[in-house]
Amino acid sequence: MIKHFTYHWAVKDGRNTTFEVCDVFEFNEKNLITKETILYDTYQLRIDMNGNPLDY
Repeated sequence: MIKHFTYHWAVKDGRNTTFEVCDVFEFNEKNLITKETILYDTYQLRIDMNGNPLDY
């Protein structure tokens, strides 16, 4: 199962931004989550923040 959403985030310098995220879930035979992989699309975020947003 894949969950897609837009993540809203405020960086340390107070600016707000958004980016796309997909969570990919794997389940066992009892339908319990056994693994979660998180994929971030931060390309536009890095352009908007002029580099790594964690630096702000």
